[in-house]
Amino acid sequence: MKNLKIKLLTLLSCAIGTFILTGCTDKSVKLVQDGNFPGHPEMTIKTVVDTWFDDGKWSVQNEEGRKIVYFHGKIKPATHRKMVGIIGGESEISSQITRLLYGDNPDKKLLQMVAANLKKLSPPDRSKEIGALEKQIATQEKRNCELRRNYSEENEPTIKENDKKIDALREAQRKLLLEGENYKRKAEVMAFEKIYWPVGEVVEFRWIVYSDGNTYELDLPRKSSEYYVSLELLPYI
Repeated sequence: MKNLKIKLLTLLSCAIGTFILTGCTDKSVKLVQDGNFPGHPEMTIKTVVDTWFDDGKWSVQNEEGRKIVYFHGKIKPATHRKMVGIIGGESEISSQITRLLYGDNPDKKLLQMVAANLKKLSPPDRSKEIGALEKQIATQEKRNCELRRNYSEENEPTIKENDKKIDALREAQRKLLLEGENYKRKAEVMAFEKIYWPVGEVVEFRWIVYSDGNTYELDLPRKSSEYYVSLELLPYI
């Protein structure tokens, strides 16, 4: 009798709700789980998502006559670090960050965070120093122009010496400009890292299973956060 009750409870748990969870293993879910990403036969889809997401839940639902397999999972700290490392990092601002900040439709929230981060970082104001160097460069270049207009062999050493001075001044100016860019870059990366693939964010992926029951395709992921998440990157990390 006890075993019968257990069996009935199991059957009921599989029947309740719109979703059929993998605890009651649906063949469509199994089909997707055992599948592979294109060009990556060495790992199953299940292996990838289990590696990079916590509290993974698989389900299947009939939508408009189609069977859709879903995966929901929370972003792990390691996944966040890896994805930020691929899309952007402190050593290099990627095209993704540039697009989000300075594209046709800049992310206002991200821009606000960058401004706030810059305020916290408090970069020194080098504008006076840069301006002073610019004037010195202009002065040296003017001198050399005059010397070249009235060129003589006697002027050649002076011209070369002035060229060296100009190069040194430009290098000093470049370093100051780079210092400012580095602060800006750090502020951008800090903001990007906070909102991109945030730890604990629940993401959703879906696959359409065709009527033959043997083939499927990854559907465009739903917007589970401010960004569309792509499973295609995961095999590479």
